[in-house]
Amino acid sequence: YLVPEAEGAVPVRRDAAAGPILTETAIAPPAESLIEEREDGPPLIHWMSYTLPIEAPDGAHDLYVVFEGPERGTVARFDRIEFEGPGVTTRPGAEISILH
Repeated sequence: YLVPEAEGAVPVRRDAAAGPILTETAIAPPAESLIEEREDGPPLIHWMSYTLPIEAPDGAHDLYVVFEGPERGTVARFDRIEFEGPGVTTRPGAEISILH
């Protein structure tokens, strides 16, 4: 689930942040219907869910979810990423890293 802050793309890459693209989706700032103005604080922006099908590559690979925008800065805020389906595993000691 994520809230786009700017237009951009979210590719899922294999083995490196600049590796081959397995799948990707375009993102854009939320429509006004997803923004709820509040009197007691900043606007509430509703989270959006994106589904990206990935064809399973042969063997075990690291996956990199990369947020790419036209400028340096925040492209999106995300709450969680889920992987599901045949062949999805988490190896012992798997790491999640945020690269800047």
